[in-house]
Amino acid sequence: MLGPKNRKKFSLINSGILVEILEKYFNNPDSIDKSEFDLIASYFDVDLSTRARLSSKTNSDDDYIRDFGYLHANINPLKENENILNNENSTPELSKIYLGKIGWEFSHIRDISERKWLYDYVENIELNINKDQKISLLNRLFIVENFEQFLHKTFVGARWYSLEGSESLITILDKIISDSSNYDSINFGMPHRGRLNVLAHIFDKPYSEIFSEFREDNINNMGSGKIDEYLRDVKYHLGAKKNKDSELFLFPNPSHLEMINPVILGATKAKQVTNNNSFGVLIHGDAAFPGEGINSESFNLSKLSGYDCNGSIHIVTNNQIGFTTNPENSFPNLFATDFVRGFDIPIIHINGDDIFSCLKATEVAINYKNKFNKDIVLDLISYRRFGHQEMDDPTITQPLLYEKIADHPSITKIFSEELIREKIIDEDEIIKMKSLHTQKMTDSNKPVETQETSIWPGEFTLDEIDYEKGSQSISINELEKINTKLYKVDSKFGLNKRLSSIFSKRLKFDKNLKLEWGHAEMLSLASLVENNISIRFSGQDSQRGTFSQRNAIIWDREGKGNINLLDKFTDKNIYADVINSPLSEMAALAFEFGYSIIENKSLVIWEAQFGDFVNNAQSVIDEFIVSSQPKWGLDSNLVLLLPHGYEGMGPNHSSGWIERFLESADNNNIAIANCTTSSQYFHLLRAHTQMQKQSNPLIIFTPKSLLRHPISSSSVKELTSSKFKNVIKNRNVKNANKIIIGSGKIIVDIMNDPDYKKLSPKAELLSIEMLYPFPKSNLKNIFNDHKKLKEIVWVQEEPQNRGAWKFMKDRLENIMPKSISLKYVGRDPSAATASGSASVHKIQQKRIIDCILK
Repeated sequence: MLGPKNRKKFSLINSGILVEILEKYFNNPDSIDKSEFDLIASYFDVDLSTRARLSSKTNSDDDYIRDFGYLHANINPLKENENILNNENSTPELSKIYLGKIGWEFSHIRDISERKWLYDYVENIELNINKDQKISLLNRLFIVENFEQFLHKTFVGARWYSLEGSESLITILDKIISDSSNYDSINFGMPHRGRLNVLAHIFDKPYSEIFSEFREDNINNMGSGKIDEYLRDVKYHLGAKKNKDSELFLFPNPSHLEMINPVILGATKAKQVTNNNSFGVLIHGDAAFPGEGINSESFNLSKLSGYDCNGSIHIVTNNQIGFTTNPENSFPNLFATDFVRGFDIPIIHINGDDIFSCLKATEVAINYKNKFNKDIVLDLISYRRFGHQEMDDPTITQPLLYEKIADHPSITKIFSEELIREKIIDEDEIIKMKSLHTQKMTDSNKPVETQETSIWPGEFTLDEIDYEKGSQSISINELEKINTKLYKVDSKFGLNKRLSSIFSKRLKFDKNLKLEWGHAEMLSLASLVENNISIRFSGQDSQRGTFSQRNAIIWDREGKGNINLLDKFTDKNIYADVINSPLSEMAALAFEFGYSIIENKSLVIWEAQFGDFVNNAQSVIDEFIVSSQPKWGLDSNLVLLLPHGYEGMGPNHSSGWIERFLESADNNNIAIANCTTSSQYFHLLRAHTQMQKQSNPLIIFTPKSLLRHPISSSSVKELTSSKFKNVIKNRNVKNANKIIIGSGKIIVDIMNDPDYKKLSPKAELLSIEMLYPFPKSNLKNIFNDHKKLKEIVWVQEEPQNRGAWKFMKDRLENIMPKSISLKYVGRDPSAATASGSASVHKIQQKRIIDCILK
């Protein structure tokens, strides 16, 4: 129906809407209303008096076969397609290609040249598979199937999320790997279903090691060998690496099924940035693929500047059921893959029982990805032979489906019978093939102490993270050179008038110049790039800064381009990318985490527009950032910048959820800082990147109103004569009888209050700059220096059930003298993080400060 003339017009309108109307019509002509019918007739210049004439025309021509044959193809291994196409006027060759066991879904692709390439390739591809290759394929299928059956017999009552019903996945992965030897690396992400099979047969994880994990008799020899310190994860979450023609990586993944996908994209991008020719292979579940929004976020990232990693191959392991939920309860459309059409991505539906269709579809996918550097989706339509996991009884909820599955032969049986008919192999050879493999597994199932081979390369240690010891000073001369180079802009560039004034002030560099937060930050970043450390800085407003504080990228006011100020310090091997991310937190943060795994010696920063927005990425924080090292040995040096501070802006623009991070902090898994001054922030960024330590994520609660506050702005002299300090003594009182301790903005608010001078001269005011690791020795030494100390007060602006109070209370009580009392000053407990009333906020804040100063 859609010839060249109509295709051109088709691309000018909302093709997605028309495709859906056409699909509805061809499945059931009575399902569309008159307005939809008239829309089709109008846009395709079809003169119709009845709907039957439209049906007669479209169901028979070659264009329709090409564009909508997938609706009629035999792609479901469990049932014949009931939507039989009357194709008497189409060519037999096209009918064979488009109505067989592959559904080629390309009609939504807007680029005509792409679409033409796809049709031409599909119609001319030939698979030449000889006798030996067929036997090899059968042997591969036997190994995959026999492995699962062996686990059923040997480890009764265990769970591992069998691949049975989707065994052809392994042959698809085999082909992707064998046809991609020109790549330096391939990064795999997948959920738990079939993961043990992939570990065993793609990554060559020894059977003995897998079986040992089932028995758990080798646990003390795994990883670091310190079971209480190395938490590990269940066997079907673990990762692996393998060197073949390409370096293969299977990244560890939690049970949050699709969360690994943007991590893979970030890791792939990091490799590409360092000239490693790499791509991602992402394996999805059919219910989770449309169901989890992180996939839409990830596809949205895929072609954006700063995130584009030249396309990935996606495989939906479509077992037609999600846990116990049927497809009609999982997604509203015909296919689980329908939502990706809006991203202009080709979709190939494959009957998972046909091994040659799997190979053919995979070849098209590989070549499309290589030619167009775009994503492509393989929808491997198969089934799940058993329940969601091995102890689940699916007949409770899907009795008819599982009655059909019980009678359905496996792909191994289907293919072996085909080869027997072709006289390529006989029954005796098949029995021998299976027997040899079973014996191999039996021999491997013996208790033996072996060092683990395929866990992700990384070692979890408990070394203390001490940014104070690792901080390095910088001379005023070096800093002045960096400053001049950073802010001197060619006069021909039309610099914004406001920025021109700011830059002029910053260029008047002397020891008394006050460095605002953004200025100190840019100097810190520039100093690192100058010392050959690459930087990637991303967030929703990161180029300018949400509060116009950064201006790392400047734009010509006449629209003649832009300049990255940090590029002045880069060379061919060093980069300084500052990227405005899309309006996404979960996928964007997961992307940066993946990037930081690979580039963990660079400075990788993700900045939330407001600290509260980290809520949208909480699962990424829980599953990756705070726990990936002890679970999997993944080293990440990622920095999170979370604007935090109570200023009467309501619950969604106040809190960065300090308490959540502190609750997740232990064994030096992360560091958590809340700096008071620009010099502290300057030194912290440098120390995090330059000091010798195990990689760890760093969470920094950054200011809003303090960005330009005089008390938070350090002079050049202060900055160049200092290093990072875990604790700041703001008054240097001798023999204090009271010590007031707080962190961040509340300390500045106290010092800036008109009544600050009324604070007792015997009261010390401490700023805790590093919340975790808890600065135990610093505080203990301070307490011991004050012999007349009677009272310690913890002050915070957050409600009592939030902020750092609960974390600090126990730790302070453990190190303070027994005769000393500990008191809390701050807001009352609250279900919401902050007030949305500026007036209420001011009253509450003044009440806290007055309580301290009285």
